[in-house]
Amino acid sequence: RLLVGTSTNSSAAGFNGKIQIASTSFDSCITMRRDSNDAGPPTVVFGKSRGALNGNTIVQNNDNVGAIEFYGADGTDLNTAAVQIRASVDGTPGSNDMPGRLIFSTNGGSASLSERMRITSSGNVGIGTTSPQSSLSVAGSIPNAPNTEGVHLGLSSNFASMQLSGDTGGVIDFSEANVDTAGRIIYTHSTDAMEFGTAASTRMTIDSSGNVGIGTGSNLSRLTTSITHSNGAVAEAVRITTTGSYSGSNSNNAGPAITFGQFHALYPNWKIAQIAGIRDAGSWDGALVFYTNTGTSDTDISEKMRIDSSGNVGIGLTSPTTPLHIHDSSTATTIRITNSTSGASTSDGLIIQESGNDAYIWNKENSFTSFGTNNAERMRITSAGLVGIGTTSPQYLLQLS
Repeated sequence: RLLVGTSTNSSAAGFNGKIQIASTSFDSCITMRRDSNDAGPPTVVFGKSRGALNGNTIVQNNDNVGAIEFYGADGTDLNTAAVQIRASVDGTPGSNDMPGRLIFSTNGGSASLSERMRITSSGNVGIGTTSPQSSLSVAGSIPNAPNTEGVHLGLSSNFASMQLSGDTGGVIDFSEANVDTAGRIIYTHSTDAMEFGTAASTRMTIDSSGNVGIGTGSNLSRLTTSITHSNGAVAEAVRITTTGSYSGSNSNNAGPAITFGQFHALYPNWKIAQIAGIRDAGSWDGALVFYTNTGTSDTDISEKMRIDSSGNVGIGLTSPTTPLHIHDSSTATTIRITNSTSGASTSDGLIIQESGNDAYIWNKENSFTSFGTNNAERMRITSAGLVGIGTTSPQYLLQLS
């Protein structure tokens, strides 16, 4: 036994090493230097066999062929390891064939070491697992505060970053027992598209233009949703709803809406129009309400039309009493009907109007107005004001035929 700097056996953990160095300063170290005109380094070599001294009896899988251990005095002795780096046989060895792995262990605050990371003979790295199946396998969990097992990326003054690089693209898999692709994120270089999947199926796609497809990955608009067609049934492809505490009083005339705007960067609050689904009166009754901007401000929208729970359509009022109910807040309510022949100006078409308590039916074109029953014409008023009953060509103010 060679003792350097001491005359007493003081090896840690009771190993009684053949060479021991002790000192009270930084010179308690081993220094190796190589001076040669080549790329070779100084080397520490560990060797292991299962035979007698200087023998070559073959080692076996899982044999430890070398280790570096680090110890610290705990106030009682110098027998508790803090860190270990161990090399082991990782497979079946043979002539000029020695598969190996490296195992890194630390002491988490006890009397023993725990494995934290290993590099297998195939080059796979495992953190928290002894059987890494890919280039990097990490086992463990990440709670709300990233202070236990798992992967945590962080920088003190910038964004954390994780980069996947490959000729085809990149894949992140979320696995569970017996399912390798329970969740998956795929980026494909050739299409510059990102896919998100669950239960081994693609659920959402973002294409190279930023268009999003849910349930489909082709022919996308800014947002496209697709659901399996069911003959004779309505398939719910999108649901818009609200959260919060329910009460009968706060739910009436309230509900989610789709809002239309323009130039969001300049006018983020601009509401051009809006369609809302609201609770209408009581029970499960619902209504569809249409709003437009009146032009006085970017958010000044008001209701213009409603389809209530009975299917009645109200224009200009919130409580329609017939299948089509039109109301004007002024003293005159007018319906104008035009076509490509009549034109569409204020002097064209058919007018149905209620003005005060008076009712008007006007044909503003230079043509006749016809009245019929049972799919047959019964009366006609010509453009000259002649009235014919039973005839389509009256020659007098009133002609009966």
